[in-house]
Amino acid sequence: MPPLALAWVALVLAALVVLAFLSDGVIEDDDVTHYLMARWSWTYPMYLADDWGRPGFTVPYALVAWLGTPAQGLFACRLLTIVIVAASTWLTWKTATIVLENRYSWLAPVALLAMPLYLRLGYTTLTETTAGLYTIAGTWLLASDRPRRAALVLSLVPLTRHEGILLLPAAAILLAWRGSWSSLPLLLFGEIAWNLAKPALGYPLSELPILRFAGRGDPGHLGYGGPLHYLGAGAQAFGIVPLMLGVVGAIALLRRWWRDDRFRYRPALAGLLLCAGGLLSLIAIQTVLFMINTHESGGYARFLLPAAPWAAVCVAAAISTFADADHATRRQLALVAMVVAGGASLGIWFDGWSPWPFAMSGLIVAALIMVRPSWTPRLAAALAGLAAVQMAIAFRPHRLLDHQRTVVDVVETLRREHPDAHVVGDNPWTDFAADVARHPYFWAPNDWRRPPSLPLIYVWDADHSMVNLPLDDLTALPHRELATDDAYVRVFDRH
Repeated sequence: MPPLALAWVALVLAALVVLAFLSDGVIEDDDVTHYLMARWSWTYPMYLADDWGRPGFTVPYALVAWLGTPAQGLFACRLLTIVIVAASTWLTWKTATIVLENRYSWLAPVALLAMPLYLRLGYTTLTETTAGLYTIAGTWLLASDRPRRAALVLSLVPLTRHEGILLLPAAAILLAWRGSWSSLPLLLFGEIAWNLAKPALGYPLSELPILRFAGRGDPGHLGYGGPLHYLGAGAQAFGIVPLMLGVVGAIALLRRWWRDDRFRYRPALAGLLLCAGGLLSLIAIQTVLFMINTHESGGYARFLLPAAPWAAVCVAAAISTFADADHATRRQLALVAMVVAGGASLGIWFDGWSPWPFAMSGLIVAALIMVRPSWTPRLAAALAGLAAVQMAIAFRPHRLLDHQRTVVDVVETLRREHPDAHVVGDNPWTDFAADVARHPYFWAPNDWRRPPSLPLIYVWDADHSMVNLPLDDLTALPHRELATDDAYVRVFDRH
């Protein structure tokens, strides 16, 4: 890696450490839930196999989540995420070096660390960053002709993101093409281990992980997406410039494979197909899943981030292709970029997301390249500036929101004033502040409905509790309400 690129990587990783130190909040409440499950797994090992926690995430994070107070453990987990980002960056560079076989491979790690939402997730505790490490590690191992190790690592992807199960058939085809038949069963290692471990840890057979792939009906409360939703989401997750160049690069790589050596297996070719095909396939898969929404997809942009390292390799491929192309080819590539940026602009417009000005700017620059391909070097600087601005917006600490801080403050006050009481609630920040491990089958509503064995205080909030324990159900049992200073939180005491 050139010194300038290495300096960029070091600078961004150092910035992530600073942001982790300055952060006291997260992106979503899910971050806290994942962290708490990893922390609680030392008290209740059942969490290691929990379906919501995802063992591909929970097992590695449990190694540090137990440290100190909840805030200290969360900071340790933030640092682990940064280590995962660093490892993914290195593997992205190594993979690009094999796949691209040219001087532009150093652009892949630079592109990865310019993706705004990838950076935002780089100092919190969501599953997509870990899934991205498994995907790029498996891709690098396959491109390095280590098929058995690749199969083992890729088997962990579905244990971290459920839709990762769709990666396994593609990997199986590549392994069979190579003739590595002994590697094929290893692709099932993760699923088999999880399905054996979960009942062994005390879960009923009705909760076997393999059953998670059965359709779960129509979760209308999560909404539905249109065919352009995940192009708009891609502009938010990768940034509009990496999205445009990523799709262009993926198509360029697939064209190279089809033109040159589509019938002859090479390890580098397997890596190429996973990077290019994986990126395009994940965008398509998430689009379909959110359109039909039979498996509780929220349509979040972060669901694309397991493909972020693949996208970074494709960005480097696009730049390489543009640099070596004649004017006619540049026009074709710019047309593809225009279609992507236009689709993202429409997707953002319909969904009301913030990156719309960036998507429109990308569309304009791509149109100028198509009209004046000789301007490509100068317009490339405009694209770099556009990517830098969108990336810079991502660099800010995760702060506790007002309602989250209210919950934490109320629980900390209750712990001081009622040291012998059992403080429970549906909001994960209640459990964070209470610092008491909760059994997987005995969450707050269960505690409230059972006759209490010790003083019980229920912290009811207007978001989580409204769904899990409506006020009418809560107040139907003997109780008294304690005064609070905020309407978002209500506190009930039951002795």
